[in-house]
Order: sequence, then structure tokens, then C-alpha cells
Amino acid sequence: MEKECLAGQTAIVTGSSSGIGFAIAIALAKAGANLIVNYHSDDKGAGDAVSQIQQAGSKAIAVQADIAKEEDVLRLFDEARKAFVCAWEYIIVWLSSNHRKCLRLTIPWS
Repeated sequence: MEKECLAGQTAIVTGSSSGIGFAIAIALAKAGANLIVNYHSDDKGAGDAVSQIQQAGSKAIAVQADIAKEEDVLRLFDEARKAFVCAWEYIIVWLSSNHRKCLRLTIPWS
């Protein structure tokens, strides 16, 4: 991705405390996007992701949320709105192959 092609845009990447989700978040940051790093239980990995995103020159916050739980997803979006005072342009959901429970939820933009 070309550096700064996503400048000023915001992305939520679930599962971004490790593996492919982590790599996606870092790549988006290197392209200039601000990130909401969502994680389920890996506090250290989420902190590492936020640090690397900030080193790439982008803004980032980490939000713990289980995306199989509606109340957690709503809180994730609330935290994103508070941190970046805008709607996000991208939501990237990374589910591991052993993720058995999915959540279908419509989130209002306003």
C-alpha cells in the first residue's frame, strides 16, 4: 500500500492483537490509517500493535471486546467514536478458523 493513501481514515480491525489481524492493522497504519485495535484476551499483543501503529505515525487505541457478544460490539463502536470523533471507513473482521459463534448486528452510524 502506498504510504499515506489512507491518511485521515479510520479502520476497526478485529483480532488485531496477533497473527493476520495484527499484520493487517500494521499495513493499514503504514498506509496512514488510524486504527482501533480490537482484541479478545491478548492485552500484551494489543499493546504491541498500538505501539507499532504509533511508530508508523498513525493514531491507535486498543479495545477489548468479544465480537460474539452484542454488548461488547456496541461498546467497541462507542469507544471508536469517542476516540476518533467520526465514523470509521473500514471494518475488518478477522475470525480464526475455530471461531464457532458469529454475531449479526446492524450498527447505526449516527
